[in-house]
Amino acid sequence: MTKGALTKADRLVAFAVTSRFPLIGGWGNGYVAIPSDHPYFGLDYGSIEGIEVHGGLTYSGTWQDWCPDECRGMWVFGFDTAHAYDSLENWPDAQSVLNEANRLKDQLLLAY
Repeated sequence: MTKGALTKADRLVAFAVTSRFPLIGGWGNGYVAIPSDHPYFGLDYGSIEGIEVHGGLTYSGTWQDWCPDECRGMWVFGFDTAHAYDSLENWPDAQSVLNEANRLKDQLLLAY
């Protein structure tokens, strides 16, 4: 690998976004952005099998204004912490959501 070249793992971006409804569920949502050469690019989250993430995948789509700028042009998969059994006790902060987003990233990396 040449100096400055990104690994496949570096090309996937995990991030967490605070909930727009802070009184419902946990701290927020977790996402992973994938580049256009990933085999899941452009796929609906419902068509992806074998991914185990909290509550299952609940989002797929293009970059949005709540995504980091580095994710422009990428496809995003995500999950939320607003299920009936979620609370701030089990999803108290950004780090707890980011940890699960990184678990999702690891699984998406296996398909890359």
